[in-house]
Amino acid sequence: MNTTQLLVLGAIALRKQTHGYVVYRELIEWRVDSWACIKPGSIYHALTQLEKKQYIKPIKKEPGEKGGARTLYAITDKGNVVLKKGIKKALESLEMDQYSAGIAMRRLIPHDVLLQTQRKRLENLNSIHQFMCTLPKKEGGSPAEEPSLVNYWTGFFEYNIQHVQAFIKNVENEVKHEG
Repeated sequence: MNTTQLLVLGAIALRKQTHGYVVYRELIEWRVDSWACIKPGSIYHALTQLEKKQYIKPIKKEPGEKGGARTLYAITDKGNVVLKKGIKKALESLEMDQYSAGIAMRRLIPHDVLLQTQRKRLENLNSIHQFMCTLPKKEGGSPAEEPSLVNYWTGFFEYNIQHVQAFIKNVENEVKHEG
């Protein structure tokens, strides 16, 4: 499932029933367009694909304000299962748009699953960071040895490690306060 489909399916799940335009407005309100390639056309395409796969179903068609019909959608049981798997996969992803979508939808999965995904992500990030620290740096060497590039990627993974550690602590604190 791509990022757009995950976000559209999640937005429908959060609202229980909604129209495509409301999904679009909601995603724009969340500022999703600043970190994912979300356009009105991609949202409507995602709705079509999700309906084809039977992850959502049309509840009823209503007359639109400007002539066309509006379709009210709801998530199906199959869609709920796929959504939860998609969120889990997104939360483990190293792709920023996928990971961001997972964070946006994190409240749709149990805390223990969320923590499990973040511990796995942390393990993966640490492995990559350790590898990055072994890369040679050489001024005037090959592009792969460019110190600025190696330092950039090493720093990128250091930040991600810090972020996930803080995120895990925040979720653990949420669990303490809810329990």
